[in-house]
Amino acid sequence: MAVFSEADRSAPHVQMADRAECIGPAPVDQSYLNPEKIFQAAKIHKADAIHPGYGLLSEDADFAEACEKQGLIFIGPAPGIFVNSGLNTVPGLFAADAGVPLAPGSELSGEPGRGQSRGRRGGLPYHAKGYGWGGGIGMALCETPDELNENFDRVHDWLSPIWKCRNFLEKFFPKPGILKSKYSGTVRDEIIPWRTRLLSPASQSKSSRGNATDWGESKTLEALEESARNLEKSVSYLPAGTVEFFFMREDGIPSFF
Repeated sequence: MAVFSEADRSAPHVQMADRAECIGPAPVDQSYLNPEKIFQAAKIHKADAIHPGYGLLSEDADFAEACEKQGLIFIGPAPGIFVNSGLNTVPGLFAADAGVPLAPGSELSGEPGRGQSRGRRGGLPYHAKGYGWGGGIGMALCETPDELNENFDRVHDWLSPIWKCRNFLEKFFPKPGILKSKYSGTVRDEIIPWRTRLLSPASQSKSSRGNATDWGESKTLEALEESARNLEKSVSYLPAGTVEFFFMREDGIPSFF
């Protein structure tokens, strides 16, 4: 079964579902960010599990834990995993400890601030991003110094009513190449690697460009795969996970994103 807000009544996932339940009006804090509405729908339709989709509550440790307390299976990582990897700035802290090269930006501390640009490096443009958000939600492109301050504040003001918003800056890659290293973790603390893929610079299309061995020096690729394994192991990530590296073809230097 599917849940939807009033604004998404005709959305594809609603039309394709065997059953669907409206959980509130269009504002996300009254529908998709309201666990009680979701649990009520699950109870009505006698659901056994909840798949959170992406963005919104999909990386919320409290929601994953609440599902368990409701006797529902949360289809995703255990709640403790989100503490380590679910918020936008936190993976950077673990990535740095694992030796993963980080994209330039503000300090990955998650400290609240309005218009702060301390610690930025690498030059414009940047993305101003909201701590704790994903799926393209809660970020604005900053191509000039004025936009840096203006958009940083705009993201903060936009998200604050529905999230205790904290912001940070991250380097914007206009037409990046993307290396994706896929792994699965096991209950025996093992990391099983899948293949690493190189995706095209047209990141929106996510069209495959071939194997990662087509790009760069093999030693660099091996180092990236090793750092990706270390990152997955450091957060005890049990399901399938992906570590993505963006790089500009002019310099060929990958950065964790």
